Amino acid sequence: DDFLEALSCIMLAQAQKCFYEKAVADGRSHAIVAKLAAECAALYQDAGLKLKAPLLQEAISSEWLAVVDWNRALFDGVQNYYAATALGEAGEYGACVSRLTHAVNRTAEAVNMCQRHSAALQKQFRDAHALAKDAHAKAKKDNDSIYFDRVPPYATLPKLPRHALVKPLRPEGLDVPPPEAPPSPEKPDIIGAAAAFGAASLDGTPPPPSFDEASSAGVEDLVAMGFSKEAASAALAQCKGSVQEAAALLVDS
Repeated sequence: DDFLEALSCIMLAQAQKCFYEKAVADGRSHAIVAKLAAECAALYQDAGLKLKAPLLQEAISSEWLAVVDWNRALFDGVQNYYAATALGEAGEYGACVSRLTHAVNRTAEAVNMCQRHSAALQKQFRDAHALAKDAHAKAKKDNDSIYFDRVPPYATLPKLPRHALVKPLRPEGLDVPPPEAPPSPEKPDIIGAAAAFGAASLDGTPPPPSFDEASSAGVEDLVAMGFSKEAASAALAQCKGSVQEAAALLVDS
């Protein structure tokens, strides 16, 4: 379901954001924070794309998509702000200025998008923009007056590495086995049905004995009368199974 996938992306992004905020509060290195922020940006971007599906746009509030867009712009800027610090320390001053320029622009977009909402909500966006703006002003001044490093276009810079600390987990209670396929219809057992029909008549009386059974019983009757088994069998065959006619034939012979 598209809606459930979109919700999953939003929850993952919010959870990743918690790890990002904790890393900032714990004073983690800018290189680590940049990777966490890059994952946040990617998750919010994915959530935004899913929420913009035509069917979902008609079914959900536009505020959902707005909040996702704010955070997508924010973390696109924030990841570049923290990555720029590492570039400056590595002596890549031009790339540092390029990333900070992008960070200032994207955090400014986030501030503009949420400016109609409460001041408490806007604070994180304004604080991020202020950090990027101050860092950009200092880096640009140093590069213009000291380093004179060429500032490459942002589009030519490589994508930043990401580090995910969250992943979706499926609760065990939802792992319901798929329903079993219905049994295929069995072919009617015509032979078995015929045998069952022969086993008993409609009125419940037992079926008549077979020819072989009747002949065997007739031979035994004739043998009991004193005739040999061979003569009894021949007489029954000649009289078509009639014990009386066979007995008369044997007496007359």
